[in-house]
Formats: sequence, C-alpha cells, structure tokens
Amino acid sequence: MNDTTGITTAAARLVGITDEAVRFFQQLDHTTNSVAKRVQQLEAFSRLAKEIELKPSANDHDDEEQLGLTKQILLYCYKLISRILSQLEWVDNGGRHASTQQGLLGVYAELNNWEVKDPFEDLHREQLCLVAFRKSRFRPLSWASESDSHPLLYSHTFKARELDFLNLLFVTDPREDHASLESSRGAIVKRTCTWITETSEYRSWLSGSGDRRGLLIQGGEGHGKTMLAMYLTKQLEQLAACMSTDTVLYFFCNHGNINANSATTVLRGLIWQLCRLRPDLLHHGLKRAVSVDEGRIALATNSVETLWQIFSAMIQDPTTGTVTCAIDGLDECDESSIKTLAERFSELLSSTNQGRRNFRILLTSRHPCQQDNLSTEFSVICLDSDAHKHNVQDVQRSINSHVSNIAHEHGWSQDFQEQMNKSLTKRAGGSFLWASLAVSGLEGQDEGSAAKYLNDLAGDNNAIYERSLLAIPLECRQKVRSLLTWAALAYYPLSLGELSTLTSDEFSTPEAAFINLKACLGYCRTLLTIKTEIRRFGSGYETIETIQFSHRSVKDHLLQPYVLRTATDTDADLDFFQIIPDNGHEILASRCLEIMEKGLEVEAERESPVETGIICFDRDHK
Repeated sequence: MNDTTGITTAAARLVGITDEAVRFFQQLDHTTNSVAKRVQQLEAFSRLAKEIELKPSANDHDDEEQLGLTKQILLYCYKLISRILSQLEWVDNGGRHASTQQGLLGVYAELNNWEVKDPFEDLHREQLCLVAFRKSRFRPLSWASESDSHPLLYSHTFKARELDFLNLLFVTDPREDHASLESSRGAIVKRTCTWITETSEYRSWLSGSGDRRGLLIQGGEGHGKTMLAMYLTKQLEQLAACMSTDTVLYFFCNHGNINANSATTVLRGLIWQLCRLRPDLLHHGLKRAVSVDEGRIALATNSVETLWQIFSAMIQDPTTGTVTCAIDGLDECDESSIKTLAERFSELLSSTNQGRRNFRILLTSRHPCQQDNLSTEFSVICLDSDAHKHNVQDVQRSINSHVSNIAHEHGWSQDFQEQMNKSLTKRAGGSFLWASLAVSGLEGQDEGSAAKYLNDLAGDNNAIYERSLLAIPLECRQKVRSLLTWAALAYYPLSLGELSTLTSDEFSTPEAAFINLKACLGYCRTLLTIKTEIRRFGSGYETIETIQFSHRSVKDHLLQPYVLRTATDTDADLDFFQIIPDNGHEILASRCLEIMEKGLEVEAERESPVETGIICFDRDHK
C-alpha cells in the first residue's frame, strides 16, 4: 500500500484551520446570506477533509502521483483559508478568535470584496475537484445554491454597436463546430476518453494547486486528439456549470478552412464566444474599435496585436473569474500562426503575470507544436508513448461498439464478431482513423464478404485511400477528380450547391448536375464527409451543409509529391487523382472566370447567391 502519512497530516491540518474558520464565521449574523453560505461551505469542506484523513485513497489503483496531487490540493486549500482569515484580520488568541482594527462589523463589507470572494471561489473549485477525483464525476455540491451555478448560455441581448462588433469578429461558432464534429464523426463511444481525467497531468492542470496552467495533448495522425478535445470540453463545461464565475471557451482549427486556420481567426473565435457568454466584458473590445461614418464601427480583425490586446484585457479583468480555453488541432494552422499563438499563450501563462491563476489552456497538436516556444507552464500528455496503452484500449472499445452494431444488423455469429474485433484491434495499433476507415467498409456485408474484405484490407491509411480511389467507376472518375480538387484547394468549405455549379458541364441541367454530384459523393464516403458550417449572411448568419475531407490525411495523400510512373506500373491509375497545386489553382481560377463571364450576361438583380459567392471565391485564386 502506498505511504499515505503525508496526506493524513495535510488533511488533519486542513480540518483544524477549516474548523477555526467555521467558529470565526459563527460569531457573525447567521441570517445574513453571505455568512450562512460561507459557514455551509466551510462545514462541508471540513467533512470532506476528515473523510480524506480517514481514507486518503478513494481508489485502490491510486498511485504515488495521484496521492501526491491530493496532498498538493490539501496544502493549497490550507493556504486559501489562511489567506481568507488574514484578509479578515482574524487572530487566534489561545483559542479565542477575534477581528482586529475593523471589528466584526467590517467583516460584512469584506465578504463581498474580491480579495475574499476569489479565495472562496478557488476553494469551491478545489472542493469540486477533490470530490470529482474521488467519485469520478462533477456534480453541484450540497451547500451550493442555484445562484452558484450557471448554464453557460449565450446572451442574445446586445446594443446596436455591440452587435456590429460581434459581426466584425465572427468567423465561426465553436459550439456549432462541436455539434457538427459530433454529427459527422458520431457520438463518443461509452467508456472511452475517461482515462485522461484520471491522469495526474490533467488533474494538476485542472486544480488551482498546480504550477502549470497549460496542458498539451500530443499525438500522431488519427490518434484521437479531436475526440479527446470534444470529450474534455464537455467535462470542463460540467465543472464550470457548478461555479458562478467559470467560463469555458474552445476552438476547433481546420486546415481546409481559411476561417479556422490562422492566429487571427482563432483569436476572433475565442473573443466572439467570450463576448456571447460574458457580455459585460464586451467594452474591452469596443475600446479598440474605430467609429466610421453613419455610426458604424471598424476593427482591425487581421491584426494579431489588436486582437490579443482585446483577449488579454478580457481575461485579466478582475470580474472575469476563471477562464478555461481549449484549442484543438493547433497544427492545422500555418507555421507563423502556431509560433505566434504559442508565444502569446506562454506569455499569458508566465509566472510573472499576476492574473495567470485565473486562466488555463488546453492545446492538442499532431506535431510537438514547436515546443521550444511553449513555456515550462505546459504539461504534456503524449498519446503515442505515455498514454499509448489507454489509446489502444479506447480504440478497442470503439471497434467493439461499431462491430457489434454491424453484427446485429447482418446476423453475424458471436464467434465471428469476436474474431473481427480482435483482428481489427490488433491491426489498428492505437489509430482511431484506421479503425474508423476499416469498420466503415464492413457496412452491409455478411460474414463471407466481411472475412474477404478484412483479408484484403490494406495496412495503412494511404493504402485504404488508394483502394477507395481505384474502386470508383471509370465513368465517374473525372467528376470525382474535379470534386476532390475543389475540396483540396478551396480556401473555405464549399456547399453542395456551390460544388454542383462548379463541377457541372455546359450540357447538364442544374438538377442533373446536382444528382450527378450526389452519386459521385456516394463513391467517396471514405474520403469526403458532409459537415454543417455557419456563414455570415447579410446582417445575420446561415447554416449550410458543406463537403469536406473526412480527415486532413486524405488531403495530404492527394497532395503528396508527384511520382513519375512507368507505363506498366499497376498504380498508374492513381496518378489520375494526384493534385498538383499550381495546375489545380489554374484550372479552378479558369472555371471561376468562366462562371463570372456568364454571370455578367445576366441582369444584376437575377444574379444567384451561388454565383456571387463564386465571384468572391475567385478573388482568392488570382
């Protein structure tokens, strides 16, 4: 059994000072809400500390790191209560407690000052963390009133100038992106991802007792980083919902979307979301906006410096409370943006920054994320090494769940189902992407065809992509190639309608072109997916369905350096789908100009929204 003496001692000390604080507050008027609330909070905390003193380890599998973290939190809570009592000028005169100078009457005013409220909020967070770490879930504490929690809802009440500011900022709604990812990738399989909330790196990062306010989840292609980000944002929102001053922000970077792959778009997305959740902080942004004619405003939305000034001012506002930020796929941004964001967040997390304890950030990245630019404020969880065992188990659970559904639908035997589970898990090697691609090919197959499919199944992602391309009928390949080229080289995801217009020929009616496009998409289920996006439309926003690559690795595969093949090479057919950017951009620009020319022949009032969008799109290809 692990040595728990240190925890027992720390818990006993915490019980002592917590009980002293209870007795101090009991001198005050219990009918005052602020006093009664603090007494209840401290009494509940004393009970929890006594529980930990009697049973330091709530789980048999707690290791030395976990026990060390518990001790660290207990010591931090002792300091918090000491700070509260010191602020209230409490002294211990041989067991008799009194307030000096200001007297008891002054305590009531102090209770509402941030010097006292903030430590109590921190104490609330640590209590939630301790309970969650022992019970494996966040839930409101018994002493907390409904006013101590909030549902993290967007505000919809803004003045005209504030609405203008929000419209200038808007690039995407991160909450809609979260929902779209869940819809396109499927819900997270039960019992997957939970392991990460039990790691000492995550728990120390979540608790205010830890020194590091940054957490980097790093892993190879298709190893579940986005899935973990989706899971953790929900967990963080559960914690924040139990608090009155916590806010959770997140952003999902997308290499194929100009509105989600740069430092400026990430900052605009975070600021926009923070303004929607905390409209009282909007004034920090309005200060940096410039008034123009007719009461309108302008903002340097392409200036990292301006956006960072707004974001950091909002974060460090004394009324902001604790802000937790999650950015998924930092490596989806360009190199300059990665460097800029890493440096800025490291600066915000620096130990010299007094407001650092009120801000924590979670990053996920495929690459080491230029770790030399990340300060020592970041802990790292590597899915390819430190957490490989957990990742393999999650992949296995995911495979088992999906194979079970297919087996039930097609009447597979239990033995065959187990055989498929074992074979797929072994070959996946901890890759969610490979497992997803492999399982998708089992849809609609009986045992015989499924066994043959598995036997012929390629060993890596690229081989699966090549197999999918070669399976496309010859008569559809030209259309599919055009479709893949637009998806790879467009600066933002295109809608079904836009792609139908762009890939149609002069002999097809719009209806026939759309039907043809849908048929081609059916052959590209492994390569492409339909995702919902929100775009600005007039003074508001519209939700549209767009065509995007199922994973960035598909685009990387199609854009890999061209290899000259011999006439007898069996893979020569694959060259047809190879995308050479310079050639591709020339073809796309030519098509845009062709549509623009036709559009000019039509009266301006009859110009279609799709054609207007394409004209704007063409500007980026010049």
